[in-house]
Amino acid sequence: MSKVDDREIEQFLEKVFDENYEHLHAETGRGITPAMRQLAWEHVRAYWRRMKAVAEKVTETEVRLSLPSQISPTGRQYTIEGVVDVVREGDETIIYDLKTHNPDIVMINKEAYAGQLNVYAHIWQKLRGSTPDDIAIIATEPPAEVRKALQENDKDALEQEMANWDPVVRLNFDQNAVDKCVTHFGQVVDNIENGRFVPPAPEVLGKKKPGQKAPFGTAVCRHCDARFSCRSYEKYMASKGRKKTDVIVSDGSELEAEREDFLETMVDAETGV
Repeated sequence: MSKVDDREIEQFLEKVFDENYEHLHAETGRGITPAMRQLAWEHVRAYWRRMKAVAEKVTETEVRLSLPSQISPTGRQYTIEGVVDVVREGDETIIYDLKTHNPDIVMINKEAYAGQLNVYAHIWQKLRGSTPDDIAIIATEPPAEVRKALQENDKDALEQEMANWDPVVRLNFDQNAVDKCVTHFGQVVDNIENGRFVPPAPEVLGKKKPGQKAPFGTAVCRHCDARFSCRSYEKYMASKGRKKTDVIVSDGSELEAEREDFLETMVDAETGV
């Protein structure tokens, strides 16, 4: 590709990025500062530049895989579906699954990620009659070193850290992982159909998974709209005390204020006010 081609692609990506941001802003009512928005775009551009060689080899994008007639532990029938990207080079087939996660966390928790991708490889095998030669996670979140170089606009450091950054985490196909993951899917189906939506205990929300810098309740739950009706989250946040980065939930008043602020933002997004 020429430099002109690269520039045109990045201009197109930036246009799509802006359109997606505006759509999500209108849909969720959540926004970020112009500086954070620019930094987010820099992350996207860095990811594209790092993964361009792989992207140019992709022969099929968003391939929908379906495994029907699965039976849950209590006898319910359901279908497993997934979407993957496929690279074919000669006789070799590689299946990629994109995750908006840090590659280091994926590496530490390989088993947790392998189950789903193994199921996709299993479905591919059933549909196409051949086992993929390789399966891998593409972890799109830039590592801390890349983010720091982008934030500080340090071109030399960015060049070095970009070279060190490998978003592709390769996994091994394992039939046992397929069986385990399919069983788990069936259990989830039964829980949904039976109306069992019990959240983890507050103590669980306070624990960190391997590789995570923040406990689950901070890293994940704070971005869940259902947190406003979740007692576990409320108790977890109350136990954290007053911190600038936390939503305080001591007597319920702060939680109510956050809920009202969220609803007002949603109304503004819907009405255009």
